[in-house]
Amino acid sequence: MALPGISNANEFYSAHYLESVLTGDIKKVRERWTEEARAQLQADPTAEVSTPEAAFKALRKPWQQLREAELGINDDPAERLRLQRQLFFQPLLAALGYPFTPRAEPVLIGGEAYQVPLLGEVCNAKGEPWLWLVECFDPGDEAADPLELTIATRWGCQIDDATLGTVLTDADGQGSETWEELISERVFGQEIPPRWVLAVSRDQLLLIDRQKWAASRLLRFELDTLLGENNPDALLAAATLLHREHTCPRGGGTPLLDELDENSHKHAYEVSGDLKYALRRSIELLGNEAIHWRRSKSEGVFKGKTDAQALTMECLRYMYRLLFLFYIESRPDLGYAPMGSDVYRLGYSLDSLRDMDSAELGSEEDKEGTYISDSLDRLFQMIWEGYPKRADDAAQLPLADVEVPFHDSFRLTPLKAHLFDPERMPTLTRVRFRNVVLREVIELMSLTRE
Repeated sequence: MALPGISNANEFYSAHYLESVLTGDIKKVRERWTEEARAQLQADPTAEVSTPEAAFKALRKPWQQLREAELGINDDPAERLRLQRQLFFQPLLAALGYPFTPRAEPVLIGGEAYQVPLLGEVCNAKGEPWLWLVECFDPGDEAADPLELTIATRWGCQIDDATLGTVLTDADGQGSETWEELISERVFGQEIPPRWVLAVSRDQLLLIDRQKWAASRLLRFELDTLLGENNPDALLAAATLLHREHTCPRGGGTPLLDELDENSHKHAYEVSGDLKYALRRSIELLGNEAIHWRRSKSEGVFKGKTDAQALTMECLRYMYRLLFLFYIESRPDLGYAPMGSDVYRLGYSLDSLRDMDSAELGSEEDKEGTYISDSLDRLFQMIWEGYPKRADDAAQLPLADVEVPFHDSFRLTPLKAHLFDPERMPTLTRVRFRNVVLREVIELMSLTRE
């Protein structure tokens, strides 16, 4: 992960943009913050000046103090909430530029009043809600997903005045609606809802944009990783994406997050254009190499047997195989590619072959060899037949559990799809592509630029 501690759920921004481009786009933020701090020091040399990035980094100490203070108070949720607010939530909001005004906020949905616990809010010039900081209280020791937590209605915690509005409860009198439901139906269900929601819990922060919420797109910030690993790029990204001046700029104007979103869309369009070019160029390389191979074998091209349309279709199918492999190897959570196995990752995966795009092919033997082609043929065969190969390969089997160790090896479930059916590539199945050709194809599909 390029930015440890920041998860891009359902592509709040495009994945490649967040991992590879965002860091460059926000360097100007660090420069501006540094210049502003320097100007403040010049105006008042005795003042304590800190950039928002440094202030966010400094949250490590109060967060650790909170975790230590919570030990041994499992039976007192009210005290836990008090400690979370005092030791961490208040300095967190101060570091990000938000007001700290914890309260139960009444909301009107369909003529009925409900309550939502807030840590603070930002309103626009008209007094309408612009951003809500919702308090996702976690009464336990283990980190929990803020969206799965509920409102604490007992113990005199978050809701202590029932006259302000209803909170739906379960049989034990505890809140029954998760924060995922509350945000969808209560917060965004208002006649005038806020544009942004920052869900604050002890262990995670969630940045939610109403315009993207329907697709469950959000940014998740894991505080243990962010404050523990101390990665400068991740800390700058977190401080930039979460700070008030970039979500709700004073005096109006376009939020920086909207500018970044536009950059993300532009970059995705550019990547799409690059991919179209790379795909077309790769098909040309494969097709020409197939002709070269058949000519070297004195077959096909001299006998008028080459069907240009059929060969193009096979080359396209070959490229779709590579795209499929790029995708599943980048998403081990899908449960197919066993990237957790060193045997597969280092010995068979497409990712291991991609590392060769920077290798030097110094000799003619290296260039004319077929190691990459042979490796890909073996990988395609394993996907089609499964690994270890099963006696009965007639049907598609359930996906293997890639997390279960297999004695220094790995498992691949047979994928009986047309894409990997060798009979649908009668020409290219026999072709052994030269290293110099396939390395260029893999480099093109990796979408790397100078």
